[in-house]
Amino acid sequence: MKKVIKTMISFVIVAAIFILVRNLGFLDFGDLIHDRNCADEIKLKNSYIAGKVVDKYRDRKNHNVKTLSIMDTDNRVKNETFLMLDVSGAYDSILIGDKVEKKINELVLLIERNGHKRRLVIDYDCRSE
Repeated sequence: MKKVIKTMISFVIVAAIFILVRNLGFLDFGDLIHDRNCADEIKLKNSYIAGKVVDKYRDRKNHNVKTLSIMDTDNRVKNETFLMLDVSGAYDSILIGDKVEKKINELVLLIERNGHKRRLVIDYDCRSE
């Protein structure tokens, strides 16, 4: 019984310290998330993505990540998760069978469906300060 009480007291102390440090501003998770989004946006900007969407799903084994399976011109399929942090709604706009292209140094995603092209700007909610 004493061991359980000691464990509970230790937990309460650690939680109290965490809350105190957080409230004093030493831990700002908003900045950490913002920095991660900006780093991922830079990585995305430097990548080229193109092909036909052959599958679209939420990967339940990987934190329910928005995933597109894209077949390139050599019939290779790659699972892409670049819309995981996107807040523009691009993932919801894409259908299986669409052709997509994102050029290097751009955040514009071209979506072609039934001969009609549409441009969406991928937005990771990263604002440079």
